[in-house]
Amino acid sequence: MSNQSCVRLFQELRKLKEKALRYSYLTRFIPTRLQVKFDPALGSLCTPLRRQWNNTLHSTSLSLIRILTEHCDVCLNSFNRDISYLEAELRSICSSARFEQFNSEIDAGLTKLEYVLISRRNGKIGRLVFKQQHHRRRRFKRNVPTEAEPSAPQSTVINLSPCTLSDAENDLLSKRLNFCPTPPTVNQAELSQDLTDYYRRIRLREFFLDSSPMDPEPFYCKSKWVPPKNRVPSLETYVQVVSSQINSNDHSTHRTHDNLPREEREALKTLRARKDIIIKPADKGSAVVVMGRQQYIDEAMRQLNNQTNYKPLDTDPTGTLSKEIQQTLDEMHDRDNLSKKAHKFLSLVDCRTARFYLLPKIHKPDNPGRPIISGNGSPTENISLFVDSFLKPLMPQIPSYIHDTPDFLRKIAGIQKQVPNTAIIGTFDVTSLYTNISQDEGIAACSSALAKSGHTSPPI
Repeated sequence: MSNQSCVRLFQELRKLKEKALRYSYLTRFIPTRLQVKFDPALGSLCTPLRRQWNNTLHSTSLSLIRILTEHCDVCLNSFNRDISYLEAELRSICSSARFEQFNSEIDAGLTKLEYVLISRRNGKIGRLVFKQQHHRRRRFKRNVPTEAEPSAPQSTVINLSPCTLSDAENDLLSKRLNFCPTPPTVNQAELSQDLTDYYRRIRLREFFLDSSPMDPEPFYCKSKWVPPKNRVPSLETYVQVVSSQINSNDHSTHRTHDNLPREEREALKTLRARKDIIIKPADKGSAVVVMGRQQYIDEAMRQLNNQTNYKPLDTDPTGTLSKEIQQTLDEMHDRDNLSKKAHKFLSLVDCRTARFYLLPKIHKPDNPGRPIISGNGSPTENISLFVDSFLKPLMPQIPSYIHDTPDFLRKIAGIQKQVPNTAIIGTFDVTSLYTNISQDEGIAACSSALAKSGHTSPPI
């Protein structure tokens, strides 16, 4: 049979296996929306009626859960039969090597999907646990006596610099670094570009409304194609009305409401003009840290002068690295290890050197800085995303993997009977963990994990 038939069967088999995996996770974690909650419009109910009412709601919820579980089991049995039939048909019309390649691609996709489902499930369980704990704290919260002095709120601004901040500057920084002050005037160029992008999005939605869903490649350069206009008269009328209303407003005379008091607005101008301080978010927590510029530079040089982890260079190697990376990408594309879209996405354009900066660790003595390398625009930015897409699904398979705090608590509860009563839980910290990891050993560990997972393309 033709190659199109093989691809069609492969796509049907992949979608069916993904659907079966979703149904299997649905039976493991029943949605909380199936818990029926309804109160009659009779005011407060007496205790016997309330008890009888709640028991009825509970039994109804269990019945709905039982119906959903039975339906999922029936669907899973049907899916398994269809999967066996499609696998047999696909095996009969393609070679063994092609069949194994299809199976490897399906398994890789199922691994990624399973990682997403596990993350969602852990997130739901974490939110449920938090809601129950929050409800318990509210239920048993004791009232603080009125004569007791209220405790002072924890400061969100940590000033490590020798300079003194004014009250207005402290109040401004306490709004955190993601606070967005109201701009004094409307930027007409940005407004026009935003409207153009919005009109393009709604025209794209209309243009592909009747198209069948496709599985896009995970790595591709965003298209700038604009659909043709005047396809739907009502849509074009809406675009004209919105444009007319916005253009009819005189933004130069329209006064916007300022979300900062006058003192804090002046403090914003003062802080932006100062060259003797550095303002950074804390490494942990939500505090804003103010450091002296020279203090920040000294800490950075202290870490960079450690030639065990860093090596000084005479010239910037960005250009040389860019050429070597591009040559490797071209060779992988020529060997069909990279698709055309992935090759275009990973190809380098106008690269710059990665940036080094520090986040102060206010929870440690002497407030050392955590080194961060910002790779935005660097030669390895998109390559990091590409490699991470293959490594991220492997993380939950590591025995020491912990997703979050609720996941840790569940694992501790699971081994509670294996731990003697005299055991003491301890923790330890590794100084400069990532900078001390050998690159050769890290690459070898990643290659071994990919090989065990059955990864085939692109080659390791």
